[in-house]
Amino acid sequence: MIQAVRKRIRAILLFTALGAGGLAWGGHLYFHNLLYESTDNAFIEGDVTAVAPKVPGHITALHVTDNQLVQEGDLLCEIDPRDYQVRVEEARAGWTGAQAKRRTAEANLQVIRTQAAAELAEASSAVQTARARMDIARDKVNQAQAAVTAARAALDNARALVKAAEAEQQRAAADLARFKKLDTRALSRQEYDLASSAATAADAQLEAARQRVAAADAALEEAQAAYQLSRSGVKEAESQTAESLARYEAAQAAPERIAAAEAEVEQWKAETVRRQTSLAEAELNLSYTRITAPRAGRVTRRSIERGAYVVPGQAMLALVPQDLWVVANFKETQLTLMKPGQEVTIRVDTYPDHILKGKVDSLQAGTGARFSLLPPENATGNYVKVVQRVPVKIVFTEPVDPALHLGPGMSVVPHVRVR
Repeated sequence: MIQAVRKRIRAILLFTALGAGGLAWGGHLYFHNLLYESTDNAFIEGDVTAVAPKVPGHITALHVTDNQLVQEGDLLCEIDPRDYQVRVEEARAGWTGAQAKRRTAEANLQVIRTQAAAELAEASSAVQTARARMDIARDKVNQAQAAVTAARAALDNARALVKAAEAEQQRAAADLARFKKLDTRALSRQEYDLASSAATAADAQLEAARQRVAAADAALEEAQAAYQLSRSGVKEAESQTAESLARYEAAQAAPERIAAAEAEVEQWKAETVRRQTSLAEAELNLSYTRITAPRAGRVTRRSIERGAYVVPGQAMLALVPQDLWVVANFKETQLTLMKPGQEVTIRVDTYPDHILKGKVDSLQAGTGARFSLLPPENATGNYVKVVQRVPVKIVFTEPVDPALHLGPGMSVVPHVRVR
C-alpha cells in the first residue's frame, strides 16, 4: 500500500516536472519567436571568380593546388611565352624603324624648308640681276644703234662732201686747162697762178673728202659691229633672265614640295603610332602569359594540368573569396518588422556549435519567384494563394574563424532579432 502511494507520488512529481519543463520550454520558444525571425532556407553566398586565359597556348608551369589559399596578384600558372616574345621583338623592331623613318622625314622637311627659302631668295635676286643686265644691254643696243645712225649720217655727209669736192676739182681743173690754152700774153701770171692754186686746192679737198668717207665708212662698220655685239648681249641677257625666271618659278613651287614632305612626316607619325600600338598589344599579350589571381580566395574547380592547351575564355579554375555573406529566403509574413541593421545570429549546419554574428544588409525589392526563370502567372482561374519568400542579404559583422571551412552554397540558419 505504501509502495503504491510512493509510486503514485513519484508519477505525479514526474508529470509535474515534465509539465513545468514543457511550460518553460514553450515559454522560451514563445518569447524567442516573439523576438526573432528565423528560417532554414538560407545559404552562404560569395562572388566566385572564374579564372580564364586571355591568350591561347600551352601551360608550362602550374603554381597552385586545389583548395590552396592565394592572395591577389599571386602567380597561378604560366603559358608558353616564346611566341609572344618573338612578336614583341618584331613589334619593337617595327616601332624603332618607324621612329627612324619619322625622324628622317622630319629632318628632310626641315632641309626642304631651309632650301626652299634660300632658293627663293637666290632666284629672286638672280631675276633682279638678270633684268638689270638686260636693261643695261638694251641701253647699249640703243646707244650702238644711235652710233650706227650717226656713223651713217657722217658717211652720207662725207660722201656729199666728196661729190662737192669732185665738182669743185673738176671746175678748177677745167679753169686751169682753159687758162693753159689761152695766150699767155692775154693772161696775167697772177691769174694763172690763182687758177693753178685753185686746182691744187680742189685736188687736196677732194682727197681729204675721200679720206673722210673712208674714215666714216670705217666708223660705220665699227658702229655696226658694236651694234651686233650689243644685240648678242641682249640675247644673252634675255636668256639669263628667262633662266632666272624659270628658277624663280621652280622655287615658287616649294610649297608643293613642303606639303609632300609634311604629308610624308604625318604618314610616318601615324605609322609610328600604329607600330607603338602593336608593340603595346604584343607586350600586353606577353604579360597575359603570366596568369595571376584577380583577388584573394581559395582555388577550386581546377581543370588544367601542366602541358594542357588553353584558349581565351576557357575556365581553368575558380577562386572562392573569403568575403562571404548569407542569403536567407524569409517568408513575406516574417518581414513585417525586419529592416537593415538588425542583429543576426547565424548557425552553420556544418558547425552547429559555432554561433556567428551578422546584421541585415538589405531586403530584395521583390520575391524570389518573381525573378525566377519562369515567373508564376496568377491570372488563371485555378489560383491558390501561396506565401512567397523574399531574399534577405545578411553580412557578417565579426571576422570568421579561418579554421571554419565556409564556402558558397553551405546551409545556415539565421535568427534576426526584430524586437
